[in-house]
Amino acid sequence: MDHEWQIRAARPADVPMIGRIWHDSWQAGHADFDPEIAALRDLPYFMARAGGNIERTLVGIWDGRIWGFTGWEGDGVAQVFVAPSNFRRGLGSALLAAVEDILKEQGHEKIWLHCLEGNERARSLYEKHGWSVAKTIDDQIGTHIGFKPIRSWHMEKRF
Repeated sequence: MDHEWQIRAARPADVPMIGRIWHDSWQAGHADFDPEIAALRDLPYFMARAGGNIERTLVGIWDGRIWGFTGWEGDGVAQVFVAPSNFRRGLGSALLAAVEDILKEQGHEKIWLHCLEGNERARSLYEKHGWSVAKTIDDQIGTHIGFKPIRSWHMEKRF
């Protein structure tokens, strides 16, 4: 059942919870694709990065607690992550709609995001909201020891 999610701008005090959710959600949705990369993206890795884009981050709250977040960079959606215990409860959709609204208000007619190739759960969410795969790309993902190569779907949406 969907909750009534509150979406608001992230605050510096939210950073520890954002880091925890980012880690837990990333591991739940991506670790099986490349266990070597997953081992190099542990909780300290995400905690160190969590506050780097706080002014362009939204959080999803229910019952007084943060359960997910999204962020943007330029005309792209940088992240949409939800605590695994709240997968499929509407928060991913609510966060995606909120960040899309911001990018539309900024005047972007076409926006993009990258989704790890094979992550069908995330791709399904995006496609449900009008996104489509424009191409598959060779991408890079950050780890404790630098960037590692991955394959991603470059997805786009037009307003």
